[in-house]
Order: sequence, then structure tokens, then C-alpha cells
Amino acid sequence: MATNWTQQKIFMISFSVKDIKNEFDPGSYARGISYYNQGRVTKLKLLKQAADYLDLYGEVTGSFRYAQEITVYKNAFDVDVEGECSCPVGFNCKHVVAVLLEYIAFSRQHSTQYQESKSLKLIAKQPHYASP
Repeated sequence: MATNWTQQKIFMISFSVKDIKNEFDPGSYARGISYYNQGRVTKLKLLKQAADYLDLYGEVTGSFRYAQEITVYKNAFDVDVEGECSCPVGFNCKHVVAVLLEYIAFSRQHSTQYQESKSLKLIAKQPHYASP
């Protein structure tokens, strides 16, 4: 499903798939990878950002469409993820993993432009990204 971002500046905090893996139980992590690979993330929006954290909003379609509000805290040593979800699990579930993987894919896709400009203005339609 292709959706679009609204125009906004994005200053990307960098974290890795390994960082995500360390924050989740093995089952949630594995199912989140599966959901990401199946293209189930239908919305991703950067809500707020600073040098050491970012807030994301996402929507993932599973049995139903679930909404996620995620804060990623980054320091010199690791990351901490606090991901709330409207699914029955409610916190740091497979849907949160899928949204974080989508964010990583997006940031990698745009890393060259980011390094050159330190910000991006996204206007064009991008697959899997949208405003809520």
C-alpha cells in the first residue's frame, strides 16, 4: 500500500536492527520482522525529535489495524524503546518492532541526503509512509 508523507523536516536519530532486537523478546521481534517484510506498516510519522530521542506514530495491519506511539531514547551506549500499541499486548509488541524497522529502512534510504543536508524535506509520495 503506497501512502504519502506530508512535508516536514526530519532529523534522523540513528539506531540499528541490533538495538531493536535487544529491546524486545524473541517472539515479538521475530513476528515484527515478519510483519515488516509483509509490508504491514501502513503509516509512519515523526511526531517529535531532539538530539537524544524521537517520537513516532505508526499504524500496522495485523488481525486488525493497530496504532502505535513510540519513543526511542538514544544515548552513547544504547537505545531504550517505549512503544505503546492499541493491540491487546499493549506495549513493545510485534507492531512496534515493525514500525521501528520501517523507520530504519526509511532512514537508510535517505541517509545520503541526510548526511549532505542534515535535514530532509519530504514532499514526494513514499511507499508505506503517511500522516495519521
